[in-house]
Amino acid sequence: MRKAGVEPKPNTAGKEVQDSATARVDALALACLPQSTLNALAGFYAAWGRRTAVAGGAVWFDGGSFSMMSIPTAVIPVTTDAEARDILSRTGKLAAVYRAVQPLGTTVPVFMLREKNYGPANLQRQFRQHVDRASSSLQSRECSWEEWESAAIRCDKDTLARHSSSPESMQRLLSAETRSRIAAAARIVPGLRIHACFSGDEIAAYLVHLTFGGMCEGLLAHRVDSSSGSPLRHASHVLYFSFAQSAMARPDVQAVCVGRQSLPEKQALAQFKRHAGFQTEPCHLRIRLHPVFAPFLENPAAASLLRIVRSNLSGAVPALANLEVIERAGQKSQKPTAPIWQ
Repeated sequence: MRKAGVEPKPNTAGKEVQDSATARVDALALACLPQSTLNALAGFYAAWGRRTAVAGGAVWFDGGSFSMMSIPTAVIPVTTDAEARDILSRTGKLAAVYRAVQPLGTTVPVFMLREKNYGPANLQRQFRQHVDRASSSLQSRECSWEEWESAAIRCDKDTLARHSSSPESMQRLLSAETRSRIAAAARIVPGLRIHACFSGDEIAAYLVHLTFGGMCEGLLAHRVDSSSGSPLRHASHVLYFSFAQSAMARPDVQAVCVGRQSLPEKQALAQFKRHAGFQTEPCHLRIRLHPVFAPFLENPAAASLLRIVRSNLSGAVPALANLEVIERAGQKSQKPTAPIWQ
C-alpha cells in the first residue's frame, strides 16, 4: 500500500532511455569538421555534378527535387536562418533541410550502429540468409578509387538510370574524363574511402564513407540491377554487413551512421537498414524555405493544401511526392509517424 500523503514516483525509465539516446547522438554530432575537409568534400559532390555550398560547419548539396541538404548527417550545422536562406537564394532551391539540436519541427529516425561486437547475430534472419548465400560468389572489401573508375561503370549506370538521370547526364558521368575527376576529388578528402562488393572484377555495389570524430558515415551507395535469381541481387546485403563489421572493428570508429530517413520516406530502404542491424535514434530537422516563397508556404494552411496535392497526384506524377519537404516546413510541429527508439 502507498503511504498517506506520499505520491508515487512517475515511471520515467522509458524517457531516460530516450534522453540518453538523444544526448549520446547529439554529443557525437556536435563534432566539427575542419574547413579544408568541408571544402574538399564539397568538391567531391561537385565533381558528380551536384550543386553544393559550404556553410555552418557542413556541406550542402542538392539532395532532392526541391531541397538543399546538409551532410554529414552526424554533423549539426551552426547555421542561422539567414544563412540557410542565402544558400537557397544562391542555388535556386526551395528548401534547406538540416539537423538541429532541439526538436524544432520535424523529427525522423537516423540509422546508427554502436555495437563494437557487431556480427551475424545482429542481422535479421532472412537478411543473414541472403548474406550467407551470396558471400560464396561475392567478395566485399575496401577498394581504391583507381579500381572504382573502371570496375563500377555498370553499377553507376544502373543507379543513375533508376534515378531517372537524363541521357546527357549519364553520358557525362560515365565518361572516363568525369570519372577521373571524381576519383581525384575523392582522394583529397581526409577520411573518405570506398567499400565495394565485387563479382569477379566488376563492382556489384559500393558505399562511399567518411570517418571523422569517431564516426564512420556512409554518404553514397550505388548498386547494379539484377534479376531475382542472380547472386548480385543480394550484393547490397553483403556490402552493408561487410562495411559495418569492418568499420566497427576499427579502433578509430565508435559508431557507424548510414543516414537518416528520407523525405518522403523510402520504407523498403528503412527496413533494409533495420534488418542489417542498424538501430534508429532521433534526428531533429530544421526546414527553411526560400525567402521569396516562405511568407506564402510556411503556414499550416499551405501545408494542408500541399498534403492534398501530394496525396492525390503523386501517383500520376511521382516527383510531387517530394513536396513533403515543403509541406513539413509549413507545419507548426511534427510528430514522428513511427517509433524512432527501438
